[in-house]
Amino acid sequence: MKKHGIEIILLSIFLFSISCSTMRYNINQNNEFTEKQIINLFKKNGNVFYLSSTYTSFSTIWTYNFKEIEIYKLVKGKRNKKETISKKELIQYANIAFKDIEKELYQKCDLELDGDMFGFRVNINGKIYNKDFPIDINCLKKGTYKSDFLNKIVNDIKIYNMWEIEYQ
Repeated sequence: MKKHGIEIILLSIFLFSISCSTMRYNINQNNEFTEKQIINLFKKNGNVFYLSSTYTSFSTIWTYNFKEIEIYKLVKGKRNKKETISKKELIQYANIAFKDIEKELYQKCDLELDGDMFGFRVNINGKIYNKDFPIDINCLKKGTYKSDFLNKIVNDIKIYNMWEIEYQ
């Protein structure tokens, strides 16, 4: 009887370790694919925005062009869904104070060293701004900000269901 109990425990440990390895592999695959898509969309439109998490094998990336927003949902290192939505009101970069954005974000949401990430790359008049904010995306979505730029991004995240995960 004890022998079967030990075998069951060892089998459980083995299966759990395989499951964890598969999950880590899927997360790594998605992170690598996300980075490639970020580079491609930035080259294409001069801007890209993204949401991801350390613990998930999915992410969301979007970009604005002159007439639409393109939204990509990535899962396990593959494009799962692409939406293209015509927009009248596009992103405006005039007078963006990136230091103020960072300060405002961290006043409302705590810094997460291991968790969610909101980031963007934009080219404004030949100068590239690359910002990553390790913050709780659900907290980001709940905020109202002084920055019109930040409010526009958060509004689009909510309207287009770019991050549907809700957790405590």
